[in-house]
Amino acid sequence: MKATLFDLDGVICQGDQACASAADTLAWVQSQGILHRFRTNTTSRPRSDIAEEVRQMGILVDPDSVLTPPVAVRRWLLERGVRVEAARSEGATYHIAHDGQCETSGLCVTPGLPNGS
Repeated sequence: MKATLFDLDGVICQGDQACASAADTLAWVQSQGILHRFRTNTTSRPRSDIAEEVRQMGILVDPDSVLTPPVAVRRWLLERGVRVEAARSEGATYHIAHDGQCETSGLCVTPGLPNGS
């Protein structure tokens, strides 16, 4: 096995409890050098908060290894040459504004512009 993708909810944790054998399974995957990432459908919290929540259950998760819908959308847009500007505020909600107008806690997307311009 070269890589695996774990669903956080129901596979690694259930509510605020780690699932049985989750820590042992992750330790084995790491000991074998298997590339692994974690997925979630959560869109209301940043990856750092999600990783911290799982860490409090005794499972170490790097925030950069957590894949969320906003992360997937951002990568997809960047691959297509769309300039993506991340705007953060106190909220964790992401909004995509195709007209370039960002809400204060959103992810602003301006289509048709090369990345970085």
